[in-house]
Amino acid sequence: MLCPKCNADNRSEAKFCDQCGFSLTTIDDLKDNEEQHLGAEEIDENGHEEALDGETESYEEDAFVGELDGDLLSDYVDDDSIVTDYELYQPLDSDDTDSFDPAAAIDRLVFDGEDVPVPDVKGVRDLSGFDARVEEFEERLIDPEVDLDNVSFRDGGTIQLPRVEGEESQKSTEYLASSTTKKSNRRKLIYLIVALAVVAAGAIAFGTYQAGMWGGKPVPNVVGMTEADARQTLESVGFTVRDQQVKSDDTAGLVLLMDPSAGQRIDEGSEVVIHVATPRTIPDVIGKTQAEAEAALSQEGYSNVSAKKESSEEKKGTVISVAPKAGTETKSSTDVTITVAQPYVVPNVANKSYDDAVKALKDAGFGYDVVYIDTTSYPEGTIIGTEPAAGTEAKKGDYIMIQIAQDHGSMLEDAAREYLTPGTNIDRNGTSYTIESLDSVAYISNNTVSYTATAREYVYIFGSTVTNPSTETISGTIVFDDDNQVVTVS
Repeated sequence: MLCPKCNADNRSEAKFCDQCGFSLTTIDDLKDNEEQHLGAEEIDENGHEEALDGETESYEEDAFVGELDGDLLSDYVDDDSIVTDYELYQPLDSDDTDSFDPAAAIDRLVFDGEDVPVPDVKGVRDLSGFDARVEEFEERLIDPEVDLDNVSFRDGGTIQLPRVEGEESQKSTEYLASSTTKKSNRRKLIYLIVALAVVAAGAIAFGTYQAGMWGGKPVPNVVGMTEADARQTLESVGFTVRDQQVKSDDTAGLVLLMDPSAGQRIDEGSEVVIHVATPRTIPDVIGKTQAEAEAALSQEGYSNVSAKKESSEEKKGTVISVAPKAGTETKSSTDVTITVAQPYVVPNVANKSYDDAVKALKDAGFGYDVVYIDTTSYPEGTIIGTEPAAGTEAKKGDYIMIQIAQDHGSMLEDAAREYLTPGTNIDRNGTSYTIESLDSVAYISNNTVSYTATAREYVYIFGSTVTNPSTETISGTIVFDDDNQVVTVS
C-alpha cells in the first residue's frame, strides 16, 4: 500500500506508514463514508437528508478542529486540487498561523497565506486518526497524556509515531521531510567534493612550490662543504657562485657562511656568495712603524701581540723583526712579538763594579776605556759615570770612557809610578841616573810625591855613555802641576 503522504510502499494490512507514521486507515474510511453518502443522496435526495445532517453533526462534535497545514489535511481528503508540497509545520513567527475555534466546523484551510476551500464530502471530516481518544485504534499517533484541546502545530510541537508492529519505535531526532533530507545529503556531498578539491589543489600547489616550479628555487645548504663541492651543488640547481675568502682558524677551503642563507627562495640564475675559510698568516710588517704593524696583525686576526725595543742603526721606531716570521700560518691565539728599532744609547754604569760596567757597555754595542777622576766627593775606586754620559745616542762600536773616582794624592802617586818606570833616565841635582826599579812612592802634599828607587849612575865621555857597574839607592821628590804634569825631580 502506498502512503499518500510520503509515497512509501507499505504492507497491505498496515494501519500506519512505516516511513512517516501516517494513518493509512483514515483516508480509506473517509472514502467509504463519502461513497455511502453520495450513494444515499442519489437514491433519495430528500428522504435521507436529515439523517445525513445528523451524522454530519456527530462528526463535527468529536472532530479535532484546528489550523492544519496543506500537506496534513490533503492526506485526509481525496482531492488533487489541494495537494501541496508545503512543509508540515509553519514557523512560529509566520503571520499565516491562525488558531482554530474547536467548536467551529472546518470548511477552509490556510496555505501560505491563501484560503483554500475544503471539498464537500457530505459533511464528513473524520480526523479520528489524530484523536488519541478514539478507542478503535490500538496504535496511537500521539501520547495519551497530550492535551488535545491545547495542541499547537508550531515549530517544536512534534509527535512521535509508533510502529504498527506494536514494538516501541526508536526515537528520532530527524523531523525534516524526506526531500529536505535528500537535499541536505546532496549539499554535504557537494561540500565534501569541494573540500577534497581544495585540499588536492593545495597539495599540488605545495608540491610544485617545494619542487621550485614557481615562487623561486630554495637555496641548498652548502655550509661545511669544500669550496669545490659547494660550487658544484649550487650550480647544479641553476645558481651562480662567487667565493669570498675569510681568514679563519677552521680547516682551509671549507664553506663557513652563505648569502642568501640556506632555504631561502631566489630566482634561478641568482648569485650565491659563499664565504670560504683561508688560514691566517703572519703579515710582513718589517720596516713599518709599531702602530702600523700592530694594526696589520689585528686585521689578520691576531690579538696576542707584544713589542720590544732593540738598539739598531735603523730608523728609530721601525719594526726590524717579527716572531713568528712573516708568512707563517698560525692560529689567531698565537703569541706574536715585534721588535722595534731604537738608537744605540750609552748605558748607565754609575756605581757598578768595574766588571759589571764593562759588560753593560759591551752588551750595548760599545767599546770602553778608563779614566780616573781626581775627586774627594766619591770613595776612591768608585765608577762615577761615563764619557759620553749615560743616555747619549752613539754609533755602534764607539768607545765609552769609564770614569773612576780617585783622590789627588793617589793620583799623583800613580803619576809618579808612570814617570819612574824601569829604564827611565832622570837628572837629580846635576847627576844622571838610570832607574833600575822603583821601590816606593808616597804623596806628601802640594802636588809633591816622595820616591825611593834603585838606580845606576852614568856619564857621557867623548860622546859615549859610561855606566857605573854598581847600583845605588836614591830617594827624592817629584813636583807636579795642576794638570798632573812633572815640574821637577830632585
